[in-house]
Amino acid sequence: RELRELLINLLLNAIEAMDHGGTLTVATEVGAHDEGPQSVTIAVTDTGRGLDADELGKLFEPLYTTKQKGTGLGLTIVSRLVEQNGGHTDVTSVKGEGTTFFLRFPSPEEES
Repeated sequence: RELRELLINLLLNAIEAMDHGGTLTVATEVGAHDEGPQSVTIAVTDTGRGLDADELGKLFEPLYTTKQKGTGLGLTIVSRLVEQNGGHTDVTSVKGEGTTFFLRFPSPEEES
């Protein structure tokens, strides 16, 4: 249920960021990241307006929003839910080109 809420929040944000249309991509990957343990990564990429360095630095702060009618809580909740499930959130963005959110979770241990 939490994963569904995370994805819905990110997908809605991505759609809103592409106010003149664009491409929304969701991808998954299983593997090691930066020579660390196995992980499952979900990437949500949009070709929307993108964010500058200042916006990126504030993105997960409670009550910070780039929207006229936003509450500033959606991405804070996303980040906290990912962390509560043992993962972490990364984001890359280029102003005028788009944004990618990476949700990285530890890979479930294989049962023997």
